[in-house]
Amino acid sequence: MLLDVAGTGTSGFQAADWLREQCGIDMGMSDHRRTLATLSFADDERSIRRLVDAMTRWRDAACSFDPAPRNCSWRP
Repeated sequence: MLLDVAGTGTSGFQAADWLREQCGIDMGMSDHRRTLATLSFADDERSIRRLVDAMTRWRDAACSFDPAPRNCSWRP
């Protein structure tokens, strides 16, 4: 599940770091505007709920993050 977080004013790197540090969730890949959560057949309702809850917590916390650095090669 690829999540574009640029609209939050943070980066995918910031989201992935916070999710790892605060929730113990490792995202698959991240860049300056996206982060990727990989789901498989082994995931169930409980593990998906854990991800959704962690993303909700991250979004609430993101308003206190430093603004993401601008990537000069990317244009909105």
